[in-house]
Amino acid sequence: RVCAEMASAPSVTLAVLAFAVVLAVTPAHAFYLPGVAPQDFAPDDLVNFKVNSLTSDKTALPLGYYSLPFCQPPRIVSSAENLGEVLRGDRIFNSLYQAQTGLDENCKVVCRVTGLTKAQTTTLHGAISDEYRVNMILDNLPAAVRNDFVDEETGVSKSTYERGFPIGFKTAASGTSDTSKPSSLFKAKKRRTRSKDSDKGGSFFVNNHLRFTVLVHSDFGTAKMSRIVGFEVAPLSVHHAYGTWNDVDPALKSCTERNHPSVTIDAESRKTTERDENTIPPQQVTVGTEIVFTYDIVFKESPIKWASRWDVYL
Repeated sequence: RVCAEMASAPSVTLAVLAFAVVLAVTPAHAFYLPGVAPQDFAPDDLVNFKVNSLTSDKTALPLGYYSLPFCQPPRIVSSAENLGEVLRGDRIFNSLYQAQTGLDENCKVVCRVTGLTKAQTTTLHGAISDEYRVNMILDNLPAAVRNDFVDEETGVSKSTYERGFPIGFKTAASGTSDTSKPSSLFKAKKRRTRSKDSDKGGSFFVNNHLRFTVLVHSDFGTAKMSRIVGFEVAPLSVHHAYGTWNDVDPALKSCTERNHPSVTIDAESRKTTERDENTIPPQQVTVGTEIVFTYDIVFKESPIKWASRWDVYL
């Protein structure tokens, strides 16, 4: 093993040196690496989401996205695009999530996972207990949960961003206080750190519905073209209901315009308001459970320019 590590060391060193040389010889105003240059999207262009390793502040051990019972494409392909991703050790792969630029869609079904095994249930319980977060990527931007709040001193509304979103949440066993609650759609609640005793008993729930908000900027001189400048996600747990399952065109009773799990949609104005999450039955994780994974896509015009799109993460 030592020999193998020694053998791989020169290649890593050369990669770092090459990166340093590029930085040294390239003018700052023209510098970019493959995969991080601006990409222009035309209306209805297909945009594919990628998935990265699952991470947790409670443990330094990352988990592969597909080590959990999530929806998998027929062929899983490594999708690292630039040197930075390689040097960080990211494990980026393709996924079944996708969107068409400028097209808002609700209740898109990703897949149906039938009959969780005992091993899969145990894995999900462990990941939820350890507060792992799912990391997704769109046009090289990581998905982030936006936390809105009002500054007590100035009264000004502000927002912060957390990379990734929780796999799920856990409620405490009967007779004890709650240790974790689902985040609201637009204001993620902080979770308290659990002790080992609090991990015993209780119920586990998975965030199987995602509402993505993609911010786009189109004021850069190219007609009808836009650039992605923000990637927000709002996770939600919902126990989906349906009549007879149809793989080609699944019709969910629990995810329609009149009964949407995330928002209430006004029929005339098309405006949306956040739905009370307490009115939505969550998706529990137990042996034999069936989980239907769904998502929404909303595109919003933004004044943020492409060069400044990383500012919210800093």
